[in-house]
Amino acid sequence: MKIYKVIMALFGCGFGKDKPKTKRGLILRRLEKTANVLSLLYLLLLLFPNTIFANEKTFGNITIYSNNEIPDGVDQYIKKVNEKISDRVPLFL
Repeated sequence: MKIYKVIMALFGCGFGKDKPKTKRGLILRRLEKTANVLSLLYLLLLLFPNTIFANEKTFGNITIYSNNEIPDGVDQYIKKVNEKISDRVPLFL
């Protein structure tokens, strides 16, 4: 139960508030709850994309996720992309 309270406190959503007295307040409370739940689901999807993608390949610091099988030639393409990026982006040390 403590995790639930921490999550609700972080998101500040309307799960612990008093019941709205007007129809407009009820609609706004439902919109607030819906927006918060969707935001949480989106955040979880960003953190754990492998839950919806079957295939995963990592090349250096880049990870590719796909529903289809990832071909073997992709690593050469990613290597070229990394070279182009490193040529354009100055490193600040």
